Amino acid sequence: MSQPPASQPPLMATVVSILNVPAPTPQNPSNMNALITYRTDPLHSFTIEISADDAKNPDKVDAAVRQDYSKRKALINRQVSL
Repeated sequence: MSQPPASQPPLMATVVSILNVPAPTPQNPSNMNALITYRTDPLHSFTIEISADDAKNPDKVDAAVRQDYSKRKALINRQVSL
């Protein structure tokens, strides 16, 4: 009798850097954005940009990282024939 495959643990991301930078558009009321660099494993790091005010809220940072990675995961490990 075969056993069902073990479920994989959820993928975790580690925020490694938050850097405040001037916002490129005047519509941002704080005039500052935050560049957030996160790592999913030793070989994959990604940078996203959110408002500096949102970067002060851990829940908003988590949501931004989840949203960004969900867009990227469709392209990760994709093979392209040449």
